[in-house]
Amino acid sequence: MKAKIEQMTQRTWNVPFFDYFNLTAKFDAPALQGMDFLVESKVDFNMNVDHIYAILDSIAKVSNGLVDSMIMSANTASQDAVNNASKAVDKKVNEAKEGFNDQMNDMKNEIKKASDKVSDTIKDAVDKVQKTIDKKVNGATNAIEN
Repeated sequence: MKAKIEQMTQRTWNVPFFDYFNLTAKFDAPALQGMDFLVESKVDFNMNVDHIYAILDSIAKVSNGLVDSMIMSANTASQDAVNNASKAVDKKVNEAKEGFNDQMNDMKNEIKKASDKVSDTIKDAVDKVQKTIDKKVNGATNAIEN
């Protein structure tokens, strides 16, 4: 802070009246005899920078507000894009599921038809075999009876 204050208060040009102001050159009085004076001085330089801080703080608040609003707009836009993409993906997934379910139902129906056809074929074959057995048994029974 000290270095910053020194930099801020440093003069960049000469001020002749103050730079060459020398009281010793104007008073040629003889030195005081018999008295010694000790003069101590202290300069306490205080600078109130509250107003500067308040100005910078309000500038920072305004710029932060602008940045926050831009970020919120970008976040909203990106969230909307993500939501739209998610809806599109969900729609395609549901369409694919429906298509898959339709294909599975078609396959089940085909398997059921094939199974029914096999069952009918086996039933017909069993009936034919049974008729053949019945004929043979009846033929044998008639032959024994005659």
